[in-house]
Amino acid sequence: ALFPLELLPSWLATIAKLNPVTYTVLLVREMMTGVTEGVSAALSLGVIGVFVVTMICIASYVFTREVNKPF
Repeated sequence: ALFPLELLPSWLATIAKLNPVTYTVLLVREMMTGVTEGVSAALSLGVIGVFVVTMICIASYVFTREVNKPF
């Protein structure tokens, strides 16, 4: 996320592209500098949004399961 993806080995760049922190850093960097680094702001917001919704669904499921568990 903090290192340019172009300089990473291909296997590590693939892993970095799966990390939502990468898109968050790219979005903040674009907003501060005005320079797009290969990923549009819309894609970054989409990835971050999907990640947030997924984590909320997982947290809701786990919380509901734990609350409804018998003592």
